[in-house]
Amino acid sequence: MSDDPETLPYKSAEPDEAAAPPHTFEDLGRKLDAMPQVQSAQRLLEEARAELTKAQAHYAQIRADAAAQMRSVRSGNVGDVVESTLQYVRRHPGQGVIGSVLIGFLLGRILRR
Repeated sequence: MSDDPETLPYKSAEPDEAAAPPHTFEDLGRKLDAMPQVQSAQRLLEEARAELTKAQAHYAQIRADAAAQMRSVRSGNVGDVVESTLQYVRRHPGQGVIGSVLIGFLLGRILRR
């Protein structure tokens, strides 16, 4: 192929006839906003944002509580940890039994090797 301007494909500087005028896109946007499906999607998106905000606040609270518990465990001695564990088991006996079974299983697997 040569770089001769005479043989290069000619591109017209005039606007394409198939291109829509800019006001058509604005009209289309208004029509889309008026559609019930779009309104429903917008409402659902707003509800999802509200739920996400609630979830983020809940996560921040749980994280702060866990950090406070970790600080108390680190600053406490073994007796404090044992005492808090016993209090937990007294309040939640079912979870205490399940936890002890899991700990026993893990210790059995580790010590069996």
